[in-house]
Amino acid sequence: MNTTSGPWAGDRVYLGWRSPQGKCQVLVRDQAGLRPLDHIKLHSIGFEWGYAGGQGPTDLALSLLADALGEDAGAVRPDHGRAYDLRHAAATALTSRLPRSGWWVVQRHDLISWVREIENEPAASCRPIPFRSSRALPSARPPSIADGGPYVLSVSSS
Repeated sequence: MNTTSGPWAGDRVYLGWRSPQGKCQVLVRDQAGLRPLDHIKLHSIGFEWGYAGGQGPTDLALSLLADALGEDAGAVRPDHGRAYDLRHAAATALTSRLPRSGWWVVQRHDLISWVREIENEPAASCRPIPFRSSRALPSARPPSIADGGPYVLSVSSS
């Protein structure tokens, strides 16, 4: 798998979809390979997305930000941490907007750009964080590198 050239070169991406049973799945794809996103459990038992104001979307926003910012998931606490401080704004700017069906992809550099922008101008927190998505999961597989994506992933139906 080559992510060293093209528009996705070197960038970490986050890929989410729902299993056939409706369970939310989120993977991280970077230079080291593919791994599940660590769930920082402040409120919920699992990730969620596609609606505003919920505990699952807020935990997903926190977990995405902590990973993108390089914050240790075990060290995120209510009294410190950029990811913790920005979790509600990121839930509004991203996780509430993600499609409930199909798959979605968020690039790390878009999360980092959004963080830098709102740290410089707090009113920018209402700016949406870009993502790529499909309403219907084509052939149970997100696009491959040949399709212009940064990942190759087979999604099992189990």
